[in-house]
Amino acid sequence: MNSANDFPWDWVHVTQNTLVRMSQGVLHTIVINQSDDKGLCTVWDGTALIASITTDFDQPRTLIFDLEFHTALTVVVVGTWDLTVTYK
Repeated sequence: MNSANDFPWDWVHVTQNTLVRMSQGVLHTIVINQSDDKGLCTVWDGTALIASITTDFDQPRTLIFDLEFHTALTVVVVGTWDLTVTYK
């Protein structure tokens, strides 16, 4: 079983700092539904930084990660964000 390819993915809608999952798993995608032009979004595995996202576009985007996390998945946002995070 390859967890990066198996369906269905769990998802959560994120508009503020969110603890997405409190155990190990796989971050599949982050869909940027909307963001402001000065926003910053960081994605964490416990205390380890996985990704840092800044916006310079005004259209929705899907970012594909397929990255394992080992402790917990947390999304921290600064500014106005509307995200959908898929994971398992």
